[in-house]
Amino acid sequence: MLSAAIALLFLLLAARSVLKFLSGLKAVDNVPGFRCAFSATSLPGLFFPTSLNTLWCNPGPDFLIRLRHSLYPVHEIVSVVPFLSGAPGVYVCSIELMRQIAGYSPQYDKEHTFFDAAFGTNVVTAQRAGWKRHRRVINPAFSHKMYDLVWKESLAIFRDMVAAEGWEERDSTSTVMMNSITIKFALAVISSCAFGLTFPWAEPPKSEGGGMTLQDCLVIATRDVPLRIVAPRWVYRLPSKYLKEVEEAFTTVFAFAKSQIAARREKLADDKSKSNMCDLIVRANEDDGKVKLNDDEMLGDVFAVLIAGHETSGKVLTAIIALLGLHQDEQERVHQEILSVLASGREPSLDDLDSFPYLHDCIMEGIRLFPPADILVREATEDVFLKVPSRIPGQRERDVTIKKGTIVGVDVVGINHNPRYFPDPEAFKPSRWKGITEPDQFVGFGYGPRACVGRKFAMIELTCFLVLLIRDWRVEVVLKKGESLQQWRERILVAKVDITLGVGPTPIRLVRRKAGDSV
Repeated sequence: MLSAAIALLFLLLAARSVLKFLSGLKAVDNVPGFRCAFSATSLPGLFFPTSLNTLWCNPGPDFLIRLRHSLYPVHEIVSVVPFLSGAPGVYVCSIELMRQIAGYSPQYDKEHTFFDAAFGTNVVTAQRAGWKRHRRVINPAFSHKMYDLVWKESLAIFRDMVAAEGWEERDSTSTVMMNSITIKFALAVISSCAFGLTFPWAEPPKSEGGGMTLQDCLVIATRDVPLRIVAPRWVYRLPSKYLKEVEEAFTTVFAFAKSQIAARREKLADDKSKSNMCDLIVRANEDDGKVKLNDDEMLGDVFAVLIAGHETSGKVLTAIIALLGLHQDEQERVHQEILSVLASGREPSLDDLDSFPYLHDCIMEGIRLFPPADILVREATEDVFLKVPSRIPGQRERDVTIKKGTIVGVDVVGINHNPRYFPDPEAFKPSRWKGITEPDQFVGFGYGPRACVGRKFAMIELTCFLVLLIRDWRVEVVLKKGESLQQWRERILVAKVDITLGVGPTPIRLVRRKAGDSV
């Protein structure tokens, strides 16, 4: 009897999977692609690592970057159709389609995401109606006053970093893992400018037990979101160092967010001014107007500002520094540009921001190769029609009809490596940005109404850090014995997605510049 029941259950599950699969094929109009158990955006799909072999296919979070050269052999569209979990989806690497999907069309909206379950609905994940409220709350923070503060704080934090790291007394540093430096720098900037919280470089905020820094906790929390959602609370009481670290990380991050909210409430009770981003978010929770945020949304926006505000900048800064270390000629050109602007030996100011065009080209090229936001995900709110370009010269476009509820992803990595827009796409060529006639080619901060509200904030802190670093130091990559620069790049600059895209541990060395130095 039991065996018959198990057999019946198995048949029902198999029938459900077949029906789901066939429905998924219809939803994506039979576009070629991956046929797998889990969709790339589902919780199980992100929980398991990317695997692209014939025995077990799970696109996971990394398939776009790993297959950037081969994912679109004919037309600039690929599909993912799951038979167990997640919605079917298509991914496109076309600027023309990006305008349609991520622009102002009401045919698409943000998909419902499980990240809300971990951190709360926020300005990054909210769907259209709710997003407008979040954006109205946060927008006023991005003023000239804020940008001036970002530059001044970046300057001060950089100086503190150099002193605390002991670089002042050296002509060259030992091997520096640049990831930890840049993430810590970006966290210090967003903490100061968005929350009014400053801390010495040598004494960063730590967990209640003092075991991990806030920076460490944020790295773990963003990496292990899928585990946090699926694992019951009792799991964290098991004798596992890894699980205990995850529990400590999430506890610390939530405690930090709630303490900032409590501090803002106490401050706003006596002072009605809204001096920083966190003040604006908390005030919106207490007000009863059209932009009121509930407790979940308030906490979500605090997390969005904290995580998106430092992780993206920190990750791309590491990649840019590594690329300049690999390409000494480009680094020297940036150095000469900096010297020409700061010829009198003065410190740079916000007024100099637009005086470093070639440095900005390097930043844009670094973001092109390693975009923190690797994909813009939308959901079709109705049946939609796409006219998909071909990669083969002279071949006609493909007409595709996508069903309502299908995931539609703009593959930013794919656009950035599309030879139609960027010939020799793997090469680091900052000069390609000079005289660009198609402004939509730069998708580094998203596109359309949902483009990153903090893009100028990020450009200011990236510029300030790089001006100060390249002015005083020459960046060199640390090679293994007998290793070439190309081999170093292939070994080190391997991108991975943990909510946002970034490279792995990046060893570099800094050599102090002297008068008359050149490569």
